[in-house]
Amino acid sequence: MMKMSNNKISKLIWMLILIFVSCDSENLFQEPNNTNQKLQKRWKIYHVEWDEWGRKSRNCGSWGLCNFRDCWFCDPQPLVGDLNLNDTTGIGILTIELNSAYNGQDSAIINQWNLYVDEDIINPTLIIQEFDTIKMKAGVYQFLSNIGSQGGYTVDILCY
Repeated sequence: MMKMSNNKISKLIWMLILIFVSCDSENLFQEPNNTNQKLQKRWKIYHVEWDEWGRKSRNCGSWGLCNFRDCWFCDPQPLVGDLNLNDTTGIGILTIELNSAYNGQDSAIINQWNLYVDEDIINPTLIIQEFDTIKMKAGVYQFLSNIGSQGGYTVDILCY
């Protein structure tokens, strides 16, 4: 049997390593098919305001929401929430942070009231240009003590 020199063995090992790595590198550097979709997913953060607390089924009385508007620069007031919206899917979450300093919110915090949206609410003035309609989904939204320092709600928003 022939003896190989150390130099030839070294070259052979490097050649095998290169072949092995170059075969695997095809898979490592291929872009996934949905790369463009991933890059298009952007979140817009802006605000939502409403006139009063109240439920549609109770003539906008009691604890809930019966109207809303989206806005970039809402008046600083106790009836404003933050909207995180994925402008690709149209799915958003409205976060309402309660503050006991404001009338009505103190009882909701102490009693951990659910927030009622009796029926889907369509926003009459849409500022996001990617969509024609923004809708607050009907539902009973549980009080969440981990929102802000005193609790609040997350409400489902849908744009289409």
